[in-house]
Amino acid sequence: MSYRIEDLDVYRRCTAAAVKICRLADEAAAKVSPALGNELRRRGLNMAANLADGLGFWDREEKARHFTGAKKAVLEALALLEVTAALGLADTGVQGDLAVDLRDLAKMTAGLLRGAQRRERQTGEEREKARAVQEQTRIYH
Repeated sequence: MSYRIEDLDVYRRCTAAAVKICRLADEAAAKVSPALGNELRRRGLNMAANLADGLGFWDREEKARHFTGAKKAVLEALALLEVTAALGLADTGVQGDLAVDLRDLAKMTAGLLRGAQRRERQTGEEREKARAVQEQTRIYH
C-alpha cells in the first residue's frame, strides 16, 4: 500500500509551521534585522525539506540523516522563536501556538528518527522475523 507524504499528519503540521515561521521571518526582517529574518526562514524551510526528504527515502541511513536534520531545524526554530518573543515581535498568541507546534514536531521527528535508527540496528534474522509476522498478519486480516 502506497501513501502520499502530503497525507501524513507530521508533514502537514511541519509545512503549516514552516509557513508561520516564514511570516514571522518577514516581520523580523522588517522590524529588527534582515539577518534574523533570514535565519528564521532558513530554519522553517530546512525543517520542512528535511522531513520530506526523510519520508521520501527508503534507505534507513538516509532517513535517519534527514530526520536528524529536520529535528535540528525544529529545535533551532524554537530557539529563534524565543528570541523573537523576547524582542516583542509577534502576537504572543501566535508565538505561543507556534511554540506548541514546534515542540510537538520535535517529539514527532524524534520518534521518526528513533524508528529509523531502530530499523538500522535490526539484524537480517530480525528483519526476516518481522516480515514473516507482517505477512501472517496480512493473511489473517
